[in-house]
Amino acid sequence: MVNNQLRMEGLICQSIRDKKLLKIHYRGGPERIIEPYVYGRDKYGLKLNAYQISGYSISGSIPEWRLFKVELINHIMQLDQQFKMRNTYNPDYEIVTEVICRI
Repeated sequence: MVNNQLRMEGLICQSIRDKKLLKIHYRGGPERIIEPYVYGRDKYGLKLNAYQISGYSISGSIPEWRLFKVELINHIMQLDQQFKMRNTYNPDYEIVTEVICRI
């Protein structure tokens, strides 16, 4: 379990540094394509703040900012496509209490 978590953490942080899209399956649902921005921890666990650009959404609201619970990500894969930082990203917004990596 720890090994998988470390691999996922490494992939997420590498994708954030390289500004590469991620394809994830969340809560056992269909795929989602996201731009990862902040990976860190709050009092409830590990979180990934990302901008979802396509794929499944319960609310139907895409594109949109999302906060994903990392423990509920069932599958993750880095895509070759890079993204440009969005002007709606606010690095001063405290989405997590401990930042592990961020843009």
